[in-house]
Amino acid sequence: MDRALDEFPTRAEMMALITQLQEQVVELHRAHAVPQNPGQPLLVRPAPPAPVMDFPIEKPPYFDGKRSELTDFITQLRVYFLAQPNRFPSDQARCLAASQFLRGTAYSWIQPYLLQNPLPARLSDLDTFIADLRATFGDPNEEATNARALTNLRQTSTLAGYVTEFTRLSALLAWDPAVLQHLYYNGLRDEIKDELARVDRPADLPSLITQSLRIDHRLSERRVDRNRQGPLRPFNPRLPLLQPRAAGPPVGPLQPPPPPVGPIPMELGANRPPFRRLTPEERERRMQANLCLYCGGVGHQAAQCPVRPPRPHQLAGMEHPPRNPPVAEPQPPPGPGNAGPQMA
Repeated sequence: MDRALDEFPTRAEMMALITQLQEQVVELHRAHAVPQNPGQPLLVRPAPPAPVMDFPIEKPPYFDGKRSELTDFITQLRVYFLAQPNRFPSDQARCLAASQFLRGTAYSWIQPYLLQNPLPARLSDLDTFIADLRATFGDPNEEATNARALTNLRQTSTLAGYVTEFTRLSALLAWDPAVLQHLYYNGLRDEIKDELARVDRPADLPSLITQSLRIDHRLSERRVDRNRQGPLRPFNPRLPLLQPRAAGPPVGPLQPPPPPVGPIPMELGANRPPFRRLTPEERERRMQANLCLYCGGVGHQAAQCPVRPPRPHQLAGMEHPPRNPPVAEPQPPPGPGNAGPQMA
C-alpha cells in the first residue's frame, strides 16, 4: 500500500504534465492552420459544409411507352432524383430506380439490360439512360414538330396560356431571339397589337412579354368596369339636362281613409253575422237542441242555413238569372169571335 502511494505522481508533476499536453495541442492547431497572408495571423481550417438533406417528394408517374407522355416523365424523374441526393448517390442507383417506373412496352425494353452482369452503360449513366429512352420512345423529328407548333401558335384564349405555351416551345428550340420576338408578336390578338402600336416597341422578347401582359391586365379591368356600369347611351343635345327638383312645402303624414258606413255594394254576405268558431260545449248544446250549427236558428240545419254563404262548388253550379227576362204577351179576352187558344 505504501509502495503504491510512493509511485503516484505529486501535484507538481501533474501540473507539469498538463502544461506539456496543452503545448502539444497548440502545436497541432498550428500545424493544421490555413495561412492567409504572410503578414496575417494563422486561421483555423473552416468546418466542412453541412450535408444536403433530402426532403419527401411524390414519385413520378409510371411510363408505359406513350410518346406524348415521355417529356413529362423525364422532367419529373429528374426532379425526383435532385430532391433526394443522399437516397440516390450515384448514376447507377438513379438508373435502377428509374427502371422501376417503367411499365408495359417501356419495361419490356429495359428488362434484358437488367439481367446483364455487369450492367451496361445505359444503366450506369443517367444521361445515357435518358438519351436511349428518347431515341426509342420519343419523336424522331421532335425539333421539326416543335418548330411547326411554334410557328403556327396563336393566342386563342387567355394571354397567360399563350405565353406559357410559347415559352415552353421556344425553350426547346435554339432560335435567334429576334426571330422569337417576331413570332410572339405575330401570334398576339389584334386588341393587344393595337395597344402596343401606341407605345414604343420593346427592345427584346422579355420586355415585349411584360408589356403585353400589362396591357392585357388593363383591358381585363376595363371590360369588368364596362359590364358593371352597363351600356352607355349616346348624348343627345336636344334633350334638356336634368335639373334638381325644387323643394316644395312639407308633406304631412298620410291619414288613412275613413271606414265605410253600412254594407259595401256588391259584397256577398255583407249583412250576415260574423263567423265565430264554436266551442266544444256550445257545439254539443246546439246538437242536443237540434239547432243550426252556423247561426243557432231553429228549423234547419247548417247545410240549409239561409245566412250561410254558399260554398265554392255551390257557386259553380248556380245559374245566373238573365238580366232582361222575357215579358209574356197579353192574351185577348175570350169572346164570340175568340174561343181562346186552339188545342191541337
